[in-house]
Amino acid sequence: MLICEYTQTATPGIQEQFASEACMKWLEQALKEVTIKGLVAHRRGAIVAFLSFPSDAEKRTIDSKLTRFSTRINQFPGAIKVGIGRLEEGFIRINQSYNDARQCIRLLKKKKSGKVYRFSSGGIDHLLMNHDPDELKLFVEDHLGLLLEYDARKHKELLKTLLVYLEHNRNLQETTEALTIHHNTLYYRINQIESILSVKLSHSEDWMNLAMACRIYQFLQG
Repeated sequence: MLICEYTQTATPGIQEQFASEACMKWLEQALKEVTIKGLVAHRRGAIVAFLSFPSDAEKRTIDSKLTRFSTRINQFPGAIKVGIGRLEEGFIRINQSYNDARQCIRLLKKKKSGKVYRFSSGGIDHLLMNHDPDELKLFVEDHLGLLLEYDARKHKELLKTLLVYLEHNRNLQETTEALTIHHNTLYYRINQIESILSVKLSHSEDWMNLAMACRIYQFLQG
């Protein structure tokens, strides 16, 4: 069982009082198009859909349908945010899936982009959402604080370099192309980063800590 929560907002060309009804009809049609059975209803100022799949349905089939459904959601002409909870068996676990969907909505609002978010594809963001923000900030400070201070004091972009380097999985060619800099410039910046933070990016533990700190930093920045 999945729960999909819609935020209730007005859509272009539709009067506000009819926005909720329009969203419900659009959702029902989208579910029908991808052959997902669902019960759509109002709940606490939002639209909730209880989705169900046959007990013998393969996970690959379910994922395929939900992917197609997500594509349709992204085509909705108005400003909506849809959270899709984890697949749960039986009515006892419905509340867990509902809470998953609510967390997906919060993540969408934090990211300020996108219309749909599936809990199963959320990765580490869900763990970070449930973690003490002060502890997350301390982790970033412990591992990136000196670099942030250096960038602010010297008006440099070493943190940006590190983030792009991380994004491209330490691929030098892709990183230099993304930053539009020469290879020698990248080597110089990496040496600076290692010197400032007293780390070696080639060491797995140092790299893991920095990768986590960078991910948390981006999460906190929204």
